Amino acid sequence: DHDGEDWTLTDGESLAGRHENIGVFTIPAGVTVRVEPFDGAAYGALEVLAAEIHILGTLDGDGAGYPGGTTSGGGLGMGPGAGDNGGWTGCGGGYGGLGGRSYDQTECIGQTYGLAGLESDPWSSDDIAMGSGGGSGHSGWEAAGGAGGAKVFLQAPAIAISGEVRANGGDHTMYSGGGSGGGVLLLGGSVVVSGTLQVNGGNGQNDSGTFYSGGGGGGRIKVYGASLDLGSATVGIAGGAGVAPGGEAGTFSSGIY
Repeated sequence: DHDGEDWTLTDGESLAGRHENIGVFTIPAGVTVRVEPFDGAAYGALEVLAAEIHILGTLDGDGAGYPGGTTSGGGLGMGPGAGDNGGWTGCGGGYGGLGGRSYDQTECIGQTYGLAGLESDPWSSDDIAMGSGGGSGHSGWEAAGGAGGAKVFLQAPAIAISGEVRANGGDHTMYSGGGSGGGVLLLGGSVVVSGTLQVNGGNGQNDSGTFYSGGGGGGRIKVYGASLDLGSATVGIAGGAGVAPGGEAGTFSSGIY
């Protein structure tokens, strides 16, 4: 509880958890703020409830969600849509879209979860989730899968984003699968987005034009308000590149409530 005080972030700060009763929450232009990565028990998710939210810089939740799998841990990533390991190469994690298959595994378990639109009433941060981790690469490399993207929930009577809010999945490491994109939910009175919202899936391993591991599925972006202006927004929900067809695209939904 911030007792109604304004909060202006500085470059290089990291934060997570629920922050409420903020006056004006600001990430200035040229400033990058990181969502603290999930450590198996905490972090990976950020909730900001304020009177006004202004993001002119970058809120970076790339690879801050569920971790990728490790060979010592059986190869399976963490999360409801975790990618698995096919023996040599890893599959991509899923969330808004399915995770992509790997070179030596035709069917992977990087499944989707959640819904494209709002899921609860009253609406809350439960409407989105962190992205899931990709499967590991070959045991000889101890190559962890890419981590999923963060969960970012922003709620205010007035939200203006001219910078970036990112929760992309992490890329492969040595034949591991990419992590899935995370979740971004903007819920406000007046919501204006002229910048970028991204929840792309992480990429799989590419050797000289040939993919061997799976791309992560895209995440979920949800934007709802009493009034919306998304005319110049750039939205990224792509699946990660990998063994054809790669990770599936995620979902984008918006509406007046």
